[in-house]
Amino acid sequence: MYLCLSCMNEIPEQGRDVCPLCGFSASSYHVPMHWLEAGSLLNQRYYIGKALRTDDYGISYNAYDVVMQRRVVIRQLMVRSRMPSDITMLRRDEPFFTLQHAESFYQTYREEADVEISSLPRIYTYGRCGNVLYAVEEFIPGATLAQYVKDSGAKSFDGTKKLLLPVIIALKLLQSRGVHHGNLTPDRIIKTDKSCVLVDLTGVDTTADDKNRDQAALTPEQKDVRHFLRIFLSVLYGSETMVDAAIINEEFFDRTEPYLPEDAKQYIYQAFHPEEQQTDISIQGVLNVIFKCGEIAVGKKNQPIQAIPPKFLTDAAEASGMAVDKIITSVTG
Repeated sequence: MYLCLSCMNEIPEQGRDVCPLCGFSASSYHVPMHWLEAGSLLNQRYYIGKALRTDDYGISYNAYDVVMQRRVVIRQLMVRSRMPSDITMLRRDEPFFTLQHAESFYQTYREEADVEISSLPRIYTYGRCGNVLYAVEEFIPGATLAQYVKDSGAKSFDGTKKLLLPVIIALKLLQSRGVHHGNLTPDRIIKTDKSCVLVDLTGVDTTADDKNRDQAALTPEQKDVRHFLRIFLSVLYGSETMVDAAIINEEFFDRTEPYLPEDAKQYIYQAFHPEEQQTDISIQGVLNVIFKCGEIAVGKKNQPIQAIPPKFLTDAAEASGMAVDKIITSVTG
């Protein structure tokens, strides 16, 4: 059996260089020597396809589970700071992580595997094969948020809240279990037909790798909040890349379009300038000020709703296969 490295459909041996279904050319796909080899079988079970996303803490591969016969994503832990500066000195038998990295990675994916919410992919398993530490995730079809914004353009304030509500709920749920994303960007949010799904949790504490002194002083939750707010602004302004934190100043908010409530402006500004005024840089703070829904709990459909939430909240929750079942603080539309 030969599988296309991109769409993971079975293709004939003759002419398998170019997939007749998606047009992917295997011969033109080359990977660095330290990546998992395309077409190889990880742990005698997972057929490795092309890399989907890379960052300083790992690589996510398109893959196929030959036992369960389904598409999956393999997330490999690979800490860039553990790699030698001279790539020619790289040894395949040397792990790209420390014992502390490995323990943190296992803990992160153990907690995520225990969560059942549509804005996070299912975690099927995680483990180690030789010096490859990996997690096996549900494959989520769809475009990245960056591509979606590029194609669809800017959103209104309410539209941005509705779009990103599943993401902040996922972050809140993870934070309640002591887990944080660590490297949130528009490329790590998948826009599906119904919702947004948060993927590629870093799985390690990134504090030691922060060269920016201000960023290094933040807690993991505060880093996630800042990244989320930059993504929020990028959607609001129709930018496919994250708004640069350096330009989030008073002049940035002087413009009248797009509309942004005054309290939201102040909160976002203070989140990036905490030295000027104390502010609650937390996921709960974002829920309180930006989303106006206070502390929330989410449940599966058909559970009773105990209060009347704002319409954007119920619409986004329903689209995500959830229902808001508790609102503790006061709610405004």
